Amino acid sequence: MKVYVGSRLATIIVFGFCLLTIICGSEAEIDPKSIVAIYLFDNDTRDTVVDSSANKYNAEITGKPKWTEGKYGQAIQLDGTTWADVDQKNQAAFSLPLFTIAAWVGNMKVAGHQYVLHKSTAGADRNYIVNVQSGTGFFVGGFSPGGTWSPVVSTTNVADGKWHYLTQTYDKKSDKVLVYVDGVLEKERKMGGNPPANEGVFRIGRGPGGSFPFTGCIDEILIARTPFSADQIQKLMKDGLEKSALAVGSSTNQLTVTWGRIKSVR
Repeated sequence: MKVYVGSRLATIIVFGFCLLTIICGSEAEIDPKSIVAIYLFDNDTRDTVVDSSANKYNAEITGKPKWTEGKYGQAIQLDGTTWADVDQKNQAAFSLPLFTIAAWVGNMKVAGHQYVLHKSTAGADRNYIVNVQSGTGFFVGGFSPGGTWSPVVSTTNVADGKWHYLTQTYDKKSDKVLVYVDGVLEKERKMGGNPPANEGVFRIGRGPGGSFPFTGCIDEILIARTPFSADQIQKLMKDGLEKSALAVGSSTNQLTVTWGRIKSVR
């Protein structure tokens, strides 16, 4: 009887340790329900940028893109005359009151403003943008609360020909946009209002009305409807989207498997 109780106690202790490990390890996990779209640029066709998320919000390509070695797998290479738009029927899904927007950019040389991506109209009605500033090469995020453009500008030149990870988040509780470069928080701004819902197009590689075309390489775009933590952003940057945001399994499944293994060796 004492042996049995000791065995049960040991099992409970081991299970508790495994549970703690899983919970701690899951703090940086990405909730699949938060994802709007993921563009890996690994399985595209000449006419289509493929959305690898469950939503399948593919984007139609205009122009003549090329694909080259990216940060993870392949990247799309744009020459300033090529871009991609999500179908109009899916635009409402990209108009976000909260968000995390992320993308790798590389092989850039800025002569003027260049839009990596945006959800906005031709006016100041901007839900979010990822822009690279003319001259400085700084990453510009932000949106237009109340119709007033409120940029949040990084302090790192990302147009130096190297790969850089650009991320911005908006959290309604803090009312702040946070701008990260390569996983490091560089600037934050209190916005004084919410991102405006709009009927503008979600576009990769060019600004509203064909303005500010992008020249360079883009990889691993993420659009999410929740603000991610700094740890989550680090995970996305270090592990890539396929491993960190598209990986099969969850903490619940891990817990079930772990408990099953423990019981099998009791």
